[in-house]
Amino acid sequence: MQPLINEEKDIDMVKTGLKSHRSVFIRSINQLSVQKPLTDEWFDKPVFYSERRASTIDPDFSKHFPPLVARRMCKLLKRAVMMSRLTLKEAAVEMPDAIISGTGLGCIDNTEHFLHSIIENGEHLLQPTYFMQSTHNILSSTIAIDLKCHGYNNTYVHRGVSFDNALADAVMQLNQGKINTALVGAYEEMTDNYFTFFDRIGLWDFDSVASSDSDDSINAINAIKSVDSVNSIDAIDSVNSIHSSESVNSANSANSVPLIPFGCFSSEASMNMLLTSERDDSAICEITDFDLIYTPSLDGLRHSLDALLERAGCSLDDIDAVLTGLNTHPANDAVYRDAILHLFATKPILCYKHIFGESFASSAMGFYAAVTCLRRGSIPSFMFAPEYASPDLSTETKARPVRRILIHNHFLNKSHSFILLSSCSN
Repeated sequence: MQPLINEEKDIDMVKTGLKSHRSVFIRSINQLSVQKPLTDEWFDKPVFYSERRASTIDPDFSKHFPPLVARRMCKLLKRAVMMSRLTLKEAAVEMPDAIISGTGLGCIDNTEHFLHSIIENGEHLLQPTYFMQSTHNILSSTIAIDLKCHGYNNTYVHRGVSFDNALADAVMQLNQGKINTALVGAYEEMTDNYFTFFDRIGLWDFDSVASSDSDDSINAINAIKSVDSVNSIDAIDSVNSIHSSESVNSANSANSVPLIPFGCFSSEASMNMLLTSERDDSAICEITDFDLIYTPSLDGLRHSLDALLERAGCSLDDIDAVLTGLNTHPANDAVYRDAILHLFATKPILCYKHIFGESFASSAMGFYAAVTCLRRGSIPSFMFAPEYASPDLSTETKARPVRRILIHNHFLNKSHSFILLSSCSN
């Protein structure tokens, strides 16, 4: 296999960004998450969770796998293989040129089963299935075996930026003309043991901004559900008034964690999509530009954003909204707050983790949410962060069709990513 960076132009591309002379288009995309599976019904009727943890809502796998095959696959592998089949079918592509996946934990449930069997059986009479299906690269490999695909195959394991690195690989290879299509995905599951472990280190220490017993929270939910999209901003104003009245007697000051419409939670998520270098009528939207930045200062983020917008041939005024990973965790949101105040102060701010939860695949679900907004041509009101939902923007600006969304994600304030998505509709 050839190394990913083997030419001077490749090195220059890494230094200056991932934009090249070829555009990258999304032809189809699917999700399995805590929302209704394989549909964007969440856009109109989202399910909000008050629990600290929620599991993926799986479809009926018996419709997709024979019983003997299903018995030999864990749930995460079933999700990955089934979604890959459906995504390729929707894109009218028989065989992708590359399969690239991102996962933070891999098939962690199989790993735990294997380790438990070692302890219980004294390292004797161990079944090899759990071990073979516990490595992280089993996801891309199993998809390739199912499709009989012998093309480029890779899996990125970088915790919260696994998807971002998988996307970077695909975009670079498409831009260089090495491949024409790529099946890119992110797959994550959560076990009881890992939930407890992450809970002990404070990963789930979210601020509860919407208690299930609170009348105000119920009123906020009803206000949001009563409006389909941001074309009418009455629901946003209603939510803002509810939260502003709560914040008077709480710790939500100018230096507090930004509010999101509802509390966040631990979750599972899987998403995959078909990327292509050729635009046709089936293209959903375009990845206009993409950049990964490691341990940047605020000035470094500003420089990267300015360079990205310059390569894309637009300005911040052309961006309709900025989607962030706000989740009410103090350490997480402090980073976004600085970026919002210094880089995006005039833009509407969106959030998505109160809908899909927090996991190592969260950035993939944010990407999917932004793609869905561009495909629908509007933004649902419950995606607006209330504290930032009412910048000095006119109703006409709010009502215009959504054309460009900028995604900003970070993981532990070390790895940051900017992704600029543009609508393909005329």
